[in-house]
Amino acid sequence: MKTITIYNVSTGEITRVVNCPDDVIHLQLNAGEALVEGFSNDATQMVVDGEIVDKEPPSDLELNAVALWELRNIRDELLVSSDWTQLPDNALSDATKALWAVYRQQLRDLTYTYADILNISEVNFPSPPN
Repeated sequence: MKTITIYNVSTGEITRVVNCPDDVIHLQLNAGEALVEGFSNDATQMVVDGEIVDKEPPSDLELNAVALWELRNIRDELLVSSDWTQLPDNALSDATKALWAVYRQQLRDLTYTYADILNISEVNFPSPPN
């Protein structure tokens, strides 16, 4: 058996890795694809000039963009799930409603507080009121 890496010729991105018998001569390739013998990991490698090479690690700017995107998604879900606390016809007391308003503002402030994060694990999300 041999391992074949199939990749996009124009980008070098690995599309799939297959194992096939040593005597296989032809593999089905899509338009714009080529192959190179050997195992690869599409998460950390790519093909350049017919060689499997390690990708450059993401820059801090790229890590920050991904972490902020994740932060906004989680924050937005938490805000949506607590929208009911600010409706005028809910059964919460004014004091409890005020606690929820503070919590929701803390959620909104997260993108400013953590503007420079590189990983979502750095975020300490506020706890909702009891």
